[in-house]
Amino acid sequence: MPFDGSCWFATDPATVLATCPVRVENVEQGHSSTYWDREHRVEDAKLYRDLARSATGIDTLYRATDGTPGRSTRYREFLAPQGYGDEIRAAVRVGDSTWGVLDLFRHRDRGPFTPHDVSTLASVLPALGRALRAAAGAARAGATGALGGEAPATALLTRTATSCRSTRRPSSSSPSSPGRPGRPTP
Repeated sequence: MPFDGSCWFATDPATVLATCPVRVENVEQGHSSTYWDREHRVEDAKLYRDLARSATGIDTLYRATDGTPGRSTRYREFLAPQGYGDEIRAAVRVGDSTWGVLDLFRHRDRGPFTPHDVSTLASVLPALGRALRAAAGAARAGATGALGGEAPATALLTRTATSCRSTRRPSSSSPSSPGRPGRPTP
């Protein structure tokens, strides 16, 4: 299945926020912030969080916009300025958990992704999900340092850099006061 650019991200399955590993190909310098700004601050077609909750977990921008990608902010501000005409996005899942997300871009001269492209990509997503889950398990098993041997976690911070949510489980050595590292908060 030909594509011209891509973004591949492992995710924290509790939040669907991107973690490592990451691979980005053929995204022009300066567009990374536009990409994430559109993903987290603008309602648009097929955001990762929506794909993670959808029945299929995969879609193209052309199909999602009924053949009018210009209806999408992501298309107007990220894809079109780089010469891309369509994208196919997918949540990489195992059961109900999303272990990664991906976004493949196709240059406008190639035409949109086809239903065959969608089914081809969908056929490899389960194996990719199992591989990402296994890699995350291996990382947790070998985690050391600041986490004290515990699994990696995701923390959401307020504008003043205080913790508002964490996926890290408390341990007996975790601080107990709100806003301190390692303290899960609702």
